[in-house]
Formats: sequence, C-alpha cells, structure tokens
Amino acid sequence: MANPNPRQLRAERVIAEVLEAKANTLKARYEAKGAQGDLVLALDCHELIYQVERQIRSSYLYERSKLNHISKQQRYTEQAVEMAFELWKKTNDERYADIAFRFIERNKSTLLLEAFQQAQAHTQSGQGAAMKQLEQEQQLAIADLEKTIYQAQMESAPDSVLLAFKSELLTLQQSYQLWLEDLAAQNPTYYALKYQDGLQTRAAFQAFLQPQQTAVEYFVGTAHIYAFVLNKDQSEWVRIDKDFPLEDWVTTFRKAIEDFQLPGSPLQELCTSYSQLGHQLYSRLIAPLQQALPLSNELLIIPSGILSFLPFEALLSEENTSCQFSKYPYLVLDHQIQYTFSASLQQRLLAQVQQTGDFLGFAPSFEGQGGFGALYKNQETVQAVQEIWGGQVLLRDSATKHQFISLAPKHQIIHLSTHAKVNMEAENFSFIVFADGNGGYDSLYTRDIYLLALDAEMVILSACETGIGRLHQGEGLISLARGFLYAGAKSVITTLWQINDEANYKVSQAFFENLKKGQNKAQALQAAKISHIQESDNMNAHPVYWAAFVGIGNERAITQSTQWLYVSIGVFILLLLSAYLLISKRPRVKANRASAETVSAESETWPIEA
Repeated sequence: MANPNPRQLRAERVIAEVLEAKANTLKARYEAKGAQGDLVLALDCHELIYQVERQIRSSYLYERSKLNHISKQQRYTEQAVEMAFELWKKTNDERYADIAFRFIERNKSTLLLEAFQQAQAHTQSGQGAAMKQLEQEQQLAIADLEKTIYQAQMESAPDSVLLAFKSELLTLQQSYQLWLEDLAAQNPTYYALKYQDGLQTRAAFQAFLQPQQTAVEYFVGTAHIYAFVLNKDQSEWVRIDKDFPLEDWVTTFRKAIEDFQLPGSPLQELCTSYSQLGHQLYSRLIAPLQQALPLSNELLIIPSGILSFLPFEALLSEENTSCQFSKYPYLVLDHQIQYTFSASLQQRLLAQVQQTGDFLGFAPSFEGQGGFGALYKNQETVQAVQEIWGGQVLLRDSATKHQFISLAPKHQIIHLSTHAKVNMEAENFSFIVFADGNGGYDSLYTRDIYLLALDAEMVILSACETGIGRLHQGEGLISLARGFLYAGAKSVITTLWQINDEANYKVSQAFFENLKKGQNKAQALQAAKISHIQESDNMNAHPVYWAAFVGIGNERAITQSTQWLYVSIGVFILLLLSAYLLISKRPRVKANRASAETVSAESETWPIEA
C-alpha cells in the first residue's frame, strides 16, 4: 500500500482522483480498526494530490481556469486538515499541526502569492529591466484586449466581432505562454524561483509577529471551522463545530449593518438582528479562541470563506440589545484589528523595506451626474489629509486616470477619495472612478491595477465596496484592494460597503492625525473608530458609519518623508535672501529725514518675507 515517489507523478487529473480514493479507503480502515499507520498514509496521499494539482495549475493559460481549478481543491484541503487534526489529537505530535497549517495556507491567495514570487524571481534570477519591460508590455496588450472584449459585450456587439476579438486574444495569450516557456528554458533559475513552494511554516510566521500581537488563521470547512491562534511564543489549534448556519449569520449580520443607513429601513428590526448576531458570532468565532490562548491587544485576522465578508470589529463581546450604539461592547474597543489574505503573503509584506515619499490624493468632483451619486466631502477629505501630512492632491478635472498611472509609482501614500463599483460577475472589471479631464469620468479596472508598478507603503481606498468582490475558494476575495497588493502596495485601507461621506471625512482625518503621532496603521485606525464612536450621538455611533474601514497587509507605522521639511526650509531661506537683496538695493535714507518716515520705508519690505 506504499505511495508512489513524488517524482513519478504527472499532471493528470486521474492520478489525483486515484490518490483521493486511496486516502478515503485508508481513512475508513483506520476508523474501523484504529491502525494509526493507515491515517498517516492517507494524509501522505493528500500531499501527493497537492503536488499533482500544482503541476496541473501551472499548465493552465488563463487566470479564470486557474481560479476554477483552485476552488475545486477545497475538498482535498478539508480532508487533509481533518486527518491532520485527528492525528494531532491522538499523538500530541506538533508535526501534524504544522502539516495542517501548510495545507490551510495552500488554500489561500494562491495566485496572489505566485505574483509576488514572480516579481522576486525577476530580481533574484538576474532578469534585466529590459526583460521585465518586455513581459509587462505583453501583459498590457492582453489586458487591453480583455477590456475591449468586456466593453464590446456590455454594448451587445455582434457575435462576429466578439469572435474576432477572442481569437486575437487567444493568439496573444498563446504567444505570451510560449515566451514564458522559452524564458524558463533559457533561465531555469527564474522558472524554479517563480514556481517554488513559497508557503511559510508555522514557526517562521510566528517569528515575524510582533511581541504583543496575536494572529488568528481560520479555515472554514463544511463540518468544522479550524483556527490557529498564534503569538510569538505560543500556538494553539482550535476546532469549532459548524453546527450553526455560519453563512446565513454572516450575511444577515452584514445586511443588518449596511441597511441601517438606508432611508425607510426598519431600524428597530435591524438593531435587534445586528445586536443578537453580533454576540452570537463572537461567541462562536472569538470566545473559543480566548479560552485556548488569550488574544492580545493587537489582532491579525486571516479569514477564510464567508469570514472574508465579516467586519470583526463590529462583533459584540457581551449581550446588548438596547440599541444604545455609543455604549455597545464592540470588539474594536479591545483590539487593534488588521487583516491579511494569508500568513505567507503577510510575511512577504512584512519583509519589504519601507520607502519614503510623499502623500498623493485624488478626488474627482461628483455632483450626481454620470450615474454616480453626489459626494460633498471627498475633496475636503484629501485636502484635510494634505494639511496633516503634506504632499500633493489632484481635485476635480485634474484627478484623471492618466495622472494617477503616471504619479502613483512615485509616492509613499496614495489616497483615492472617489466612487468605485464592484463587478461580482467579472471581478477583474470592478473599477475605481477618475475624472477624464473633460468634465466626465474614466474607469481604472482591477485588471489595470495589476499592471501598476507600485512601491507604496499604503493605499487608502475611500470609495464604496473596494474591499469586497467575488469569493473564490482557495484564493479569497478578488477585490480592488487585492489588486493594489498585487501591484506592489504594502498595505491597503479599504471599505466593505457603501460609506457615508461625512463619516469618511471624520475617520480619514482622525486616522492620519494618529499616524502623524507615530501610531502604527492598526492602532491609528482603531483610535479613529473609537473617537468616532465616542464623539457621535447614539445613531451615528452605529457601526455602519465606521466598521466598513479595514486595514489589510503590513500594519507598521509610517516613516514620514522629510522632503517637505527640506523644501520648506529652502523656500524660507530664499524668502529671507530675497528680502535682504531688496533691502540692500534700496537707496540709503538721508540723515535729515524724519525717523517716522524711515520706519515707514523699511516696513514696506516685510510682506515679502512673510
């Protein structure tokens, strides 16, 4: 019954199916006879299944095919984690917890992690800038044609036109694939780095955590929810029975929050639903973890499945149905909460060096035309941040997509205060709205964002629903926020639902004031939310106005660029020099002129200095 050597495996679906059947047979025999060796061998079958599936995935040409393939691996992952948990409980051997952790990591942000590895492969394998530019040009040509096809479909173009476009796209994609294969043949180091297993071990991830930080990595299966609770020195693994309708609870909880700001909504009914589910979800998802390993103030959440839509900050640690929202026991009051897509991705984000640079803000004008609702505070928002942080803002018709693509790679902090729209059917065509420079609007699609070469420490997306999208098991939410991480941002502040204009202004301003004090991003965002709750009346303290804002990625504090200081000093010196030169060139005052006249002549120079 020995398993085959991994080197003998081929990228064939039937091999994975045979291995799964063998694993199930071995597990059944273990359950009948209790022979631990059968379960160990069954778990090893799943390791081989993963190797086969990985080979199959690398052979796919289209991202859509890769996403569909990854989603189907959820079943394998759940089976492997279940077996590992059984062995861990039976033997108390931490090796099985390590195996389960890696299987869970394999089920998260697979393609996003591969994008990071590809960028790293370019650097470490010695690929020059010209080669990287050539690859980006091919990717851009494919992206542009995909947008053309999407727009043609939206305009109901004739089938003959769509067929011609799709044929051209297939040619471009095949040409790109052949180019990659040729590159791999010429540079095997690049290929090996690009397709290596970039997953991190549990111990390696713990080493990256801050001393006062707890990470919680969830995996949602059909029968159980698994959670690894990790800090720098300890680790616990918790299994929660999924004997409650998790998906319904999360969906209803979200709706109870989002609908609260809509005119004509049944406020009492929404309050009751939110209040009850807020504590029920806390009792199921957080309380069991607190019992296993008390959660520290700094909390990093790595969600799974439906939990990707859950604003953990708005969970309630105690029962309260009073609808006195300013007095509710929100989880945000006890924890600085940050999110990430996977531990492996987070470790890469933490390892990246912070670059200095300026603030860049974009705020087109919206007055209710062009299909977009009016925004009254979005320009004030980026201007308020500029007053706090310095930098550059582009407003109204100047806030164009062309300017953004040109300027974004050069800035440390990017703030987009605008509209956005999620496309749940074609997630790569969700978009952010910019001005077109002629009184209209232009769209930056998720597909475009992938091709940006950002080095930003933080991107703030003060636009509706930038943190949600279509959920793909094994990859997570394909959202605008994910697109900016893909493009090179170290962290993203994003939104989970349509945000209130006034609340956006207040939270953004408080957030940057806290960053200016030296607080890290999670701490600054928590403090901004708490300030909003404490300074609001009962209705405006409701989580619909503050819980939409979430931070993803590296939560460290931001080192502000000193460039603005040097510029200010330089301007001040120039003003002093100008004043001195003007004074020195003026005719000398005659000795017999009245002293009052002398004072008046000299005072004329002071406005120049000011």
